[in-house]
Amino acid sequence: AETTSPTMARRMVTDEQLGLLMVGGSGACFAASTATGKLAMSLGAPAFFVTFMRGGVMCLVVSLTFATLWLAGRHPLPVRHWLGVDWRQRRWLVLRATTGTASVCLSFLSLHLLPLSDANALTFTWPAFALLASCLLLRERVRAAELCGLVGAICGSVLVVRPTFLFGASGAAEVALPAAAAGGIGYPIALLGACSTGITIVLIRKLVKELHWTVVLIYQTVGQLLFSSLAMLML
Repeated sequence: AETTSPTMARRMVTDEQLGLLMVGGSGACFAASTATGKLAMSLGAPAFFVTFMRGGVMCLVVSLTFATLWLAGRHPLPVRHWLGVDWRQRRWLVLRATTGTASVCLSFLSLHLLPLSDANALTFTWPAFALLASCLLLRERVRAAELCGLVGAICGSVLVVRPTFLFGASGAAEVALPAAAAGGIGYPIALLGACSTGITIVLIRKLVKELHWTVVLIYQTVGQLLFSSLAMLML
């Protein structure tokens, strides 16, 4: 029987703690991004402009990370592979950039069109889309227990957030809706954003097995800057 050395066991515990810390930090950053985006749009900033500025901040952070790792000699990839090793990888990276940008932009649009509780309730359905995408893209099998857990998680999120379209106006602080949201446009936009988020999560999982995480991030930042700029020029 295989045994685990004390050093390896300590390393596994440390990695798990670091992973949990990163998950917590990611959640805090996402909440801050959502709150600042909602505030910016309430002051008149278009959703595409908010997406562009978010991409700009990400680009700065990722560029500094690239430079730091490269100057310290710790980046595992040569410079010529920073945008992918071959065109097969680059196609997946472009798809990840497209779905990631769509996810961010549609989420901000839903925050602008819907009350915060409604937008969050629909955003929290992304695990269902991720489950479907993992079956189609990664050929993963879904067990009955996972399906039950997924349904329970979505129902729990809805009960906690208490969206107005299920619980009435008393379930949320916001009562004044924009005209577009009253017409129902905000709800499919929010669901499309959740779908894009689920697909993006699966693509990230696929890509980080082959590429350094900084390469995956740089495509997201470039995608946000490029696509949001084109959208602002066209609209």
